[in-house]
Amino acid sequence: MTVTGSGEVPEPVVLGLDRVAPQQTIEEGDPKSVEYDEAQFRPGTDAIDFYESMEGMQVAVTDAQVVGPTASFGEVPVVPEGTAAVRSGADGVVYSGYDAPNAARVQIDDLLLPSDSMPQADVGDTLTGTVSGPLDYSFANFTLLASPVPTVEDGGLEAEVAAAPKRRDLSVASFNVENLDPGDGKATFDRLAGQVVDNLRSPDVIAVEEMQDNSGPADDGTVDSSATTDALIEAIVAAGGALLTESPGRVAPDSADFEGSRKPLVGEYRFHGQRVFVAAVHLSSKGGDDPLFGRWQQPVRGSEADRHAQAQEVRGFVDDLLAADPEANVVIAGDVNDFEFSQTADILVGSGDTALTDLPRTLPEQERWTYVYEGNSQVLDHILI
Repeated sequence: MTVTGSGEVPEPVVLGLDRVAPQQTIEEGDPKSVEYDEAQFRPGTDAIDFYESMEGMQVAVTDAQVVGPTASFGEVPVVPEGTAAVRSGADGVVYSGYDAPNAARVQIDDLLLPSDSMPQADVGDTLTGTVSGPLDYSFANFTLLASPVPTVEDGGLEAEVAAAPKRRDLSVASFNVENLDPGDGKATFDRLAGQVVDNLRSPDVIAVEEMQDNSGPADDGTVDSSATTDALIEAIVAAGGALLTESPGRVAPDSADFEGSRKPLVGEYRFHGQRVFVAAVHLSSKGGDDPLFGRWQQPVRGSEADRHAQAQEVRGFVDDLLAADPEANVVIAGDVNDFEFSQTADILVGSGDTALTDLPRTLPEQERWTYVYEGNSQVLDHILI
């Protein structure tokens, strides 16, 4: 940083040019708390120390690449131009392992800007020119407090369209409707129906997550969701699609491992004379886990224990099913809330003659993502066959 004279604003440190953050290492060691006296301070190798060394200073990014959508509170995660991490096909940064997060990212924050002035950006966009401001740390993230309002250049990201299924292929999708309830209005149902019919090309079977009951978020004892499901089905039919008849059951309905969480549903179908079992899952969330740039390193993922137990119940159902009918076709689909490299996924896959194939694992590394969180393109949604 260059000081130009008494009382003058210093020249900012340009990230990616004057200083380059470690690309995919937040903390190389295991200090427990980065605030302990014995914790080593290594800004050359640990991204958390790299950004800490500039906290309160004027920093800048030039033609920064957007790696996540503008958040509800106005933050935009970016990386400096030329970041050499694993990039997704949409030009995000792939979270490809616990030892390979997006460590170069910094969040552009609107704290010093007029309310609601941060532009809407998405993966693949660019914040053109220079964005500068003081580097802050809040809510377990390093943030650049921008001024003035950044300018966004559209990167052209569009919603993907699934390939048309081949003749006699059974198409199955996982679809999170994000706490849908009757109060969301016709426009929301029509938008979701368009995604089902046009983008997913009317799958034969859909594993739907986050479908709320008729009273929505109100905890009033209502458990009937027919108003929500009927409205979505009606919208899908109006958009030109159709739905199969369900034969619902539950996986491990009496298991304590699903208390306070979503209980998996399973349906049995006939497709060209073959039996097909599809289980829809939505395992426990990551709520309560330590953040990537938090005080505690390495981050503790305390929520994993619940998902491991739930995955074991689902795996047990698959084993019992295939023991009864070795020729059965089995699909596990939904929001696993864990990564394709996680132990949760390993449990679901299993081993030996009854092992499942986790389809995200079959993709090229740059395509292994279903969700973007704080600049990390990652897999949370799975289909196993």
